[in-house]
Amino acid sequence: MTRPKVSIVITSHNEKSALIATLRNVTAQIDDSRLPAEIIVVDDRSTDGTTDAVAGLRLRGLKLLRIEQAPDQDLTTRQYAIDLALGVAVGEVFVMMDADSTPSKEWLARLVAPVFAGRSDAVAGPVSFAGRNILIAAWQSADTAYYHTFCALLNAAGLSAGVFFGNFACRKNVYDDLGGFTRIGFALTEDLAFARALHAKGFRIAYTTDQIVEVAASSDWGSMLQRMTRITSGGFSALSFAITTWMLALPALAVAALLAGAPWTWLLLARYGCGIGITGYGLLRTGQWRKVPMALLHDMIGMIAGAVVVLRVLRNNRVDWGGNAYMR
Repeated sequence: MTRPKVSIVITSHNEKSALIATLRNVTAQIDDSRLPAEIIVVDDRSTDGTTDAVAGLRLRGLKLLRIEQAPDQDLTTRQYAIDLALGVAVGEVFVMMDADSTPSKEWLARLVAPVFAGRSDAVAGPVSFAGRNILIAAWQSADTAYYHTFCALLNAAGLSAGVFFGNFACRKNVYDDLGGFTRIGFALTEDLAFARALHAKGFRIAYTTDQIVEVAASSDWGSMLQRMTRITSGGFSALSFAITTWMLALPALAVAALLAGAPWTWLLLARYGCGIGITGYGLLRTGQWRKVPMALLHDMIGMIAGAVVVLRVLRNNRVDWGGNAYMR
């Protein structure tokens, strides 16, 4: 068998049905691209029969690993699962994706192309959301498009930014050089922690927009807020400062406009308009033109959700994720 050039890593916790669909999709992408690739699935303590279901597919080039219990170390099980997978990976490039992923056509070949061509050490792609609750899916898509755009701008300015592990490729020797998450350390936002480690070592990240991966949206507002509680736990950075300052400018200008009127009113309208522009641009540049109307509501919903998250953290900073409880 030809040695794999790409190692596709998927971790899963009780996502059997979604994972099976993802694996079939990824297998088709490997066949279409003709890239020698292996798929590494880590079943993280699933109780829904994930291991047996995946093994029953008998996929070529599949490595199936299982975590029986949470690791007795200062890492999340997601970080531990990724380290476990990349410990057995043999590809020159590894690709991270979620268990509930639907990638765009020719996604795999195009995602890894800049790395194999030597133009970058890693590639960060965008993600979108789909689900029964259309409003939540549209807002999460708008928010990630907004985030991806901010990250691309900061990266272009030479500052540390973030990536989505739902759509990410990187040279394997870069991961080895970083020492994996054992050296990077505990993080509920493992993709952000990895991106910071890449930047600190001077590795290059390319931000792509044409190859998007669709994942499942939160099923309700409560689960969405729980997800926000986790993903906003990355600590201080240029990225967090930029986004927080930009978002807080809106209520600050609103108060100033109420108290003093013009020219603060015009500044408020300018800030609101810029927010619409950034979000709309982020959606358009990733091909999500049908969700562009959500740009009108993105900042407003984001501020309300952010305020709720802050109150929740002040009351209880515990995060339940992947069958475990962590302190934020």
